[in-house]
Amino acid sequence: MKKSSTFIVSGVMLLALSACGEETTSEGGMSVEEVLNESIGAMESIENYSLEMDMNQMMDMGEEGEVNIDSSSEMSLSMEPMTFVQTTSMDMGDMGLEENMDMKYLSYFSEEEGFFVEDPMTESWTKLPEEFMEDMLAMSDLQMSPEEQLKPFEEYISHLSLEETDSTYIIDLKGEDVDLSKLIDQLGS
Repeated sequence: MKKSSTFIVSGVMLLALSACGEETTSEGGMSVEEVLNESIGAMESIENYSLEMDMNQMMDMGEEGEVNIDSSSEMSLSMEPMTFVQTTSMDMGDMGLEENMDMKYLSYFSEEEGFFVEDPMTESWTKLPEEFMEDMLAMSDLQMSPEEQLKPFEEYISHLSLEETDSTYIIDLKGEDVDLSKLIDQLGS
């Protein structure tokens, strides 16, 4: 069965960058490309950071109708030693499960302690095997590096929009032509 997919992704990255927030190059503020480039540069020396991301995915399943999956993640990272805590929430209502079913789980990783994932059904923690930790450490330089996390968005600059608040920039990615699988691979998810 052939499935055609239409994706709308809202990647919301809240970046509290005082160096970027105080400078504007035009009356309307900085362009999304300028914010992205300055953010990449500013993040090269960051020791810890957090991010929030909301993703809204709509898939056209032909005769079966449309399926919507909404998810949001909050992550806090520290670079030395590398640790992160991630909370992910997914609305699975359109997947034929309970209406408005919200699945929430936590992940925790520490170089010293290992990689743990919370099972949302039992609310218990599972320590993943040592090879998961080794894989995570092998990928950590690229994937956990904040500047490397932003670089894939440069390829999608025409699909990005920018909203500026007093202390943050919100970069929004929307587009039917966005190769979501490729972007997720680049982000290391």
